[in-house]
Amino acid sequence: MTAKKAWEGFSKGLIEEVQRWGSMKQIGISLRYMTEFRSVRDWYLDSFSDLRSFPDIKDKSDELEFTQMIKMIKVRHHNVVPTMALGVQQLKKDLDTKIDYNEDLDEIQQFLDRFYMSRIGIRMLIG
Repeated sequence: MTAKKAWEGFSKGLIEEVQRWGSMKQIGISLRYMTEFRSVRDWYLDSFSDLRSFPDIKDKSDELEFTQMIKMIKVRHHNVVPTMALGVQQLKKDLDTKIDYNEDLDEIQQFLDRFYMSRIGIRMLIG
């Protein structure tokens, strides 16, 4: 299969974006860092699954069950901030000599800003 055929059917913008992301510098990370962030990811996936699979609320009993589930989700996410902090500390330690401070830290900071703003919004809704 030629490269041209592999890209057929995809928009030029998508192809350019894939090429841009594919050419970015890779950053090595430790297994501990990955495990800590996977834990947080799994907590969010579990909570999303719980919310999506909850049946329609039809009566007071369903409402109470939903409230209990929301409380459980809040407890599940109790350690998100300290776990993320540990992951960021480990990442900084592991990458201290390898990191491009202008580009990489800006990207990490943007991710963390979005993540924590979303978390604040979710906590407000749960409360």
